Amino acid sequence: MKRKLNRIIAAAAAVSMALPAIPAVGVSAADTYKVTATSDGNGAVYVSPDTLSDGESYTLSAVPDPGYEFDHWDITAKGVAEGVKTANIAFVLDVSGSMSDDIRKVQKNLKSFINDLADNNITANMAFIPYEKEADFQRYPDGSEWSDDTEEAVGVLQDILDDGTYGSYERTTEALKYLINSDDTINFPTDVNNYVFILTDEDCEEYYNASAESEDQGRYPLSRYTEIFKDGKVIVSVVAEDNNQCKYGSYGEAGYMDMVTETGGQYIDIDSSDYSVLMKEFANLIDQTIETTFVSYDNPYTGVISKGDVSAKALFREETAPSEYKITVVTDGNGTAYASASSAAAGSLIKVTAVPGSGAKLAGITSTDAVINGSSFIMPAKDVTVHVKFVDDYSAYLQFNRRHSYIFSYDADGEAIDTHCNRKFVEYSDLVTIDVKLGDDYAGASCVLYTGRKPEGGTVVEEAVLDENGNASFEVEEGKNFHLIVE
Repeated sequence: MKRKLNRIIAAAAAVSMALPAIPAVGVSAADTYKVTATSDGNGAVYVSPDTLSDGESYTLSAVPDPGYEFDHWDITAKGVAEGVKTANIAFVLDVSGSMSDDIRKVQKNLKSFINDLADNNITANMAFIPYEKEADFQRYPDGSEWSDDTEEAVGVLQDILDDGTYGSYERTTEALKYLINSDDTINFPTDVNNYVFILTDEDCEEYYNASAESEDQGRYPLSRYTEIFKDGKVIVSVVAEDNNQCKYGSYGEAGYMDMVTETGGQYIDIDSSDYSVLMKEFANLIDQTIETTFVSYDNPYTGVISKGDVSAKALFREETAPSEYKITVVTDGNGTAYASASSAAAGSLIKVTAVPGSGAKLAGITSTDAVINGSSFIMPAKDVTVHVKFVDDYSAYLQFNRRHSYIFSYDADGEAIDTHCNRKFVEYSDLVTIDVKLGDDYAGASCVLYTGRKPEGGTVVEEAVLDENGNASFEVEEGKNFHLIVE
């Protein structure tokens, strides 16, 4: 049909036309949001705090009843990193004779629209339903009705344009019936994040006489589609004529504004001079209203509000007592230890074997989960952690003088001068002092102490100068060999 004269005049007079603001879906006057929690099973749930602003944190806590245990949270929220965010968008396009220019504008800005969504980690899954007297999904090359391939979506719009815009029969209800099932449930790929984008320049035909029996009027009047979409949480936006009949309907029947208001969508004047702004506003609406449903096994769970209410459900399950409980052995020090079983039923006798490492001895076997009797315990009805501690055993060193430290002295040519050692052992120490006495011939000589016995290689330990008697004292690690090069 031809566009109205007032529409043409309005488009010519206004180079730029302001778009209406996006409805503040779920936002209170103070921009605060609610967190609600329910339970499935036997247990209590708590939210703290339950009313907060964007960016603030909240905590969900689940407390199972006796005999039950927490399983997981099902959480639905906006603006969260968890989960997959896919917006299912059905473009319902009037293809009557006057619509080719508007469809082309949508096609031209579709890529930037998809990019705007992608910037917010949203994937657009798109379908196109062109309508005049007849309607149906415009199929993708593989025959599917929905696709998230941007290039294919641009191609589908081109196919619609190539088919041509014609006629003057423009009943949107004829197209909307493809978005519901026979039982009046919504026909979208998922149950959440579903959007309808209606593009039409019609004068809002009288939808009150649409009926299921009609072959060309649509299955239901607009008011019934509004109810179905609202119940199915489908958000409907309409780009159409900005006049009262189109917005508010006639003969007591709902208009597009009723559908937009009831579902939380947008109503935008089709005469907008800049379709890139129009599409960006639609992308912003999706970003503000899209929800992500995900699972968390954390209890308590802490989340952050992102411009939207949060709903959570805690799932509890009946507690099942395990037939066996886990046994963990933790060692401290030089040694190994193990239990006679890695798990056991309550009442079982469990023995712990502890094997000290070289130079170590067993200091004790303890547990806060079971009563240790020597090196064994009776398994309680819970998991058990056993701690086995080893300490150094110095008696062998003291008895057999195994931890002597030696300093082998060499001249600059690598010739041996003398060997010195500390043989006084009263108590074990990491460090011992060795007195090097080389005599008057080496008085005032510079020397360097290295690790290792041989007169080459090693790491520098200390540089020194021998005193007037050719003597020096060095503090070194016990049980190690060193060599001193004297200049």
